Amino acid sequence: FFFRWGQERLLGLARALIDSATDTEAVHHCIQDLAPPGVYMRFNPEIDREWLVPDEARQDRLDSLRTIGDTYARTHSREFSILASKLKRNPQAYL
Repeated sequence: FFFRWGQERLLGLARALIDSATDTEAVHHCIQDLAPPGVYMRFNPEIDREWLVPDEARQDRLDSLRTIGDTYARTHSREFSILASKLKRNPQAYL
């Protein structure tokens, strides 16, 4: 009984650690709340979860991901320009 309870508790802890390390939305909200204004910027194109495969090599998928990235960069060009300007002014502040 005690071994099983301890094992379940350990698995629960492991799941919680994995969730906290991979939950980008929670991390985003935490940083957004804690960072001083104008310091934190998030660039997050909408991509279906099924496309997020670390070793994706199919050319059609890679072409589609490139198109998504190009479209995102065009529609958020102002934010990218602001970031580039900040980095040029004081690159050490963002390391």
